[in-house]
Amino acid sequence: SFPGKVLGKKEEKSNRFDRMVSSNFGYGSVSISLKALILFTEKLLAQIRNKKTIYEALDFIYNSTSDRTTRMLFMSMATSVKAGNRLSQIMLTFTDLFPNYYIAVMMVCERTGKLMIGLEALSGYLKYKQNINNYKRMIKSYIMWNFYTVCSLVILALIQAKIINFTAFGLAYTLLGFLVIIIIRNIVAQIINSDKYSESIQSIASATPIYGKVYINIFISKFCNLFNIFNELGLPFIQNLELSVNYLIGSPVHDDLSILYLGLSEDRDTEGIVETVNYLPKDLVEELSLFKSGKASVDSIKRYANYLLRDITEDSLKIISILRSIFIYSMLIICAWIYLMVILNP
Repeated sequence: SFPGKVLGKKEEKSNRFDRMVSSNFGYGSVSISLKALILFTEKLLAQIRNKKTIYEALDFIYNSTSDRTTRMLFMSMATSVKAGNRLSQIMLTFTDLFPNYYIAVMMVCERTGKLMIGLEALSGYLKYKQNINNYKRMIKSYIMWNFYTVCSLVILALIQAKIINFTAFGLAYTLLGFLVIIIIRNIVAQIINSDKYSESIQSIASATPIYGKVYINIFISKFCNLFNIFNELGLPFIQNLELSVNYLIGSPVHDDLSILYLGLSEDRDTEGIVETVNYLPKDLVEELSLFKSGKASVDSIKRYANYLLRDITEDSLKIISILRSIFIYSMLIICAWIYLMVILNP
């Protein structure tokens, strides 16, 4: 069975202590970044292309890795493969390191014998995620810096109004104010990243002008990419759709995708499905319906994912441009304000 296969069931994580002991022999916790996961996938793919066995590939990756804790992980995996265990089953021990969809793809690869195709698809998808994360990181950075410039403008206004003076107490109050701002910023970041308020944060993000469209398209694009990977591996349509929907649990489009899954599995009318969803585009629902009936081309969903990626890229660059302009103008205002204050109050 696939990890987290039941529709509507939350992903289960393995015990961290068991994972630490089995992978790292007590030397500390292991973490794999997206960049490291891409590198692992590409190295594994390169070795498979060179007709190496999975054990030989993992042994090569182990010997070519410099980080001690990651080396221990790969050594543990290679040893387990040599003992006769399947790679996907080994990865199930490390579900806090390997995403569930990654493990599911490996399971399908082992069943269909299309490991090279699966690794190529995973490599492309992970690089796509890295590009999206870069845009998200830039947007968050500019939002943070704009937040700090606004706080600086407020402090300058307080100094101009002589509420804050250039005395020891005044400077102490200013530093205390900056400390409070940083604390508030960290608290807000914790709230945004917490599961407790995830639905509220998602609702706000989805309704935000410009960014809301990007935010929703990222999840729809993720669904299309996962669907395309499982399709390339030869998974039947309904099972493919179920798995792809399942790995979007917790996202704002999951309810829509569940409706889509039930509607297409029961051969409901496309118009009826479109009327009951909130975020899914009509053309995507129609394309999937045609795909099921065999009237759409094999790579139609892949082309749709590429279209969404272009849309996400254009909108992200537009948001970054707006935030960058706000930051630059705010900094110019701050510099001009300080300059005038120095001239007027020498």
